[in-house]
Amino acid sequence: MGERNDEKKYYKDDKAWDEAEEVLRSVLKEIDAPYFEAPNEAAFYGPKIDVQIKKVNGQEETAFTVQYDFVMPKRFELTYTNDKGEKEEPVVIHRASIGALERTMAFLIEKYKGAMPLWLSRCR
Repeated sequence: MGERNDEKKYYKDDKAWDEAEEVLRSVLKEIDAPYFEAPNEAAFYGPKIDVQIKKVNGQEETAFTVQYDFVMPKRFELTYTNDKGEKEEPVVIHRASIGALERTMAFLIEKYKGAMPLWLSRCR
């Protein structure tokens, strides 16, 4: 999806990008998840799915990310042996699932300027 001319943002392998984007798109369709494709959003090593949450003030925040990495297996020359005894290159799936907790804590620290209310304070 979109232009991939920015080599700082996109690893130069249009075929791999197209395949990876189609895999993610088909998974989202299969589970009937509402989604939209954001042009020019990418991680260097492959496309990603950002799961967004809306905060009480109406701002959107990324809760967690799933990234389809086809670059690092090439760089590290990773292979595995498939069920036919042939070498294949894997795809690495990165998942950041604790982002929502970290962002919530950052929000609370900022809101209370470090002086947490009693229910958030450490017991001594």
